[in-house]
Amino acid sequence: PFDYVHPLEVNALAKIIRRKRIFGKRTRRIILSRSDAKTRRILNEQELFQNILKPLGFEIVILSEFSFNDQVALFAESEMIIAAHGAGLTNVIYSSDCSVLELFSREHGVRPDYMQLTNAVGSSYYCYTDPEIRPDSDIYIPEKVVRNFLMSASLS
Repeated sequence: PFDYVHPLEVNALAKIIRRKRIFGKRTRRIILSRSDAKTRRILNEQELFQNILKPLGFEIVILSEFSFNDQVALFAESEMIIAAHGAGLTNVIYSSDCSVLELFSREHGVRPDYMQLTNAVGSSYYCYTDPEIRPDSDIYIPEKVVRNFLMSASLS
C-alpha cells in the first residue's frame, strides 16, 4: 500500500518553509536532470532540450547542485516541471498552480506519491511511462509526449 498525506498537511508544511521568504515571479520552466544519478536518467534529455524545450525557455537543473533554500525557491518560481520519478519531486510542495510531467520507467513502475503532492498544492499533474525495459531503468521520451504535455499545459 502507498502512503497518503492529507492536502492540508502538505500545505501546512509548505507554508512553514516558505514563511518569510520572498520569491521571484512564477515563470521558470525546468527539466530535473538525473544525469548525476545511476538510474532513471532521461536518455534523450539533450535532444528534447535543444529541439523543443530550450526555445520555450526551459532550463536543465541538477538538484544536487542546489542548496535546500535554492531548491525551495526554484520550485516556488516554476510554472512547468518535467522530471523522472525521484525524491527531487518532493519539492513540488513549494510550487503552486504549475504543471508537472512525471516520467516513469516500465520496470520501476508507477507510484502515486508525487501525483498526490502535486494535486495537494493545486497544480496539474501528467505522467508518462516508457513502455520499453531499459538498463538502469533509464527512460526515453518520444517528442510527441513532450509536445502533448506542453499543449495540455497551454504552452506550445
